[in-house]
Amino acid sequence: MSEKLFNVGIKAIIKRGDEVLIVKNIKGFWEVPGGRMDGNETIEQTLHRGLVEELPNIKEIQILDIVEAVRVHKDIKEDASLVLVFFYATAEFDGDEPTLSPEHTDYKWVTKDEAVDMIYDKYKGAIKTLINMKNEINLRLAGCVITDSNGKILLLHRNTARRQQWEIPGGKLENEEETNEAAIREVKEELGVEVQIIRKLVEKTFDEDGYTLHYTWYLAKIIRGEAGIMEPESFDDMKYFTSAQMQKIHNELSPNTKNFLAMIKPEDIAT
Repeated sequence: MSEKLFNVGIKAIIKRGDEVLIVKNIKGFWEVPGGRMDGNETIEQTLHRGLVEELPNIKEIQILDIVEAVRVHKDIKEDASLVLVFFYATAEFDGDEPTLSPEHTDYKWVTKDEAVDMIYDKYKGAIKTLINMKNEINLRLAGCVITDSNGKILLLHRNTARRQQWEIPGGKLENEEETNEAAIREVKEELGVEVQIIRKLVEKTFDEDGYTLHYTWYLAKIIRGEAGIMEPESFDDMKYFTSAQMQKIHNELSPNTKNFLAMIKPEDIAT
């Protein structure tokens, strides 16, 4: 039998605004959440499983980019080395704040500098690397502008602990998706309908909550199904709006919808 050379742990540096999440384990040490690779798991599967086990009310995880990999010379659980791989990530939680498994006793949202002072020595390098990264991680998103026979635009109303806003259906790209593929998938997940892309409208890079986002909007039409709210834990209403009506509720619109309105003219979305 071959000797096991090392174990692999996948950790998430979860960012919210300018702060990152740290958790205190039952030994009293602060760390970042995650888990060890098990069997034939992929990195993404390991991280998702580890986060769900340690933060049971986590509901949306987006892995953004690798930050650093560190080899710890001795794994305290086995006679082997431990390689820790750190990823930059975002997450949302039921009730806004995380709940903890029995493995941890407390959590804090802290600045990156505070995290360096508080966490395990073996984690400090990853946080320092994150601090020194020259550019924020870019998120790529895409959405579909769907209109009715009068040219009104369909918006969803997000109603969660963190956000209450009207927004164009859409979301983050997954893995190797193209923007048009992501836009079609997100509409299916959020509205339960299949759409056909008519054309790309506009795209824009902008900042929101400490992230740099690149959003692409497509004009699309429903080709199968009837639009409804498929994710009631996130959305509580849907409605068609004219441009004038959206301007009247401008403060209730999501940043991406505000950006779209500033760039588009009514004739641009004529089908």
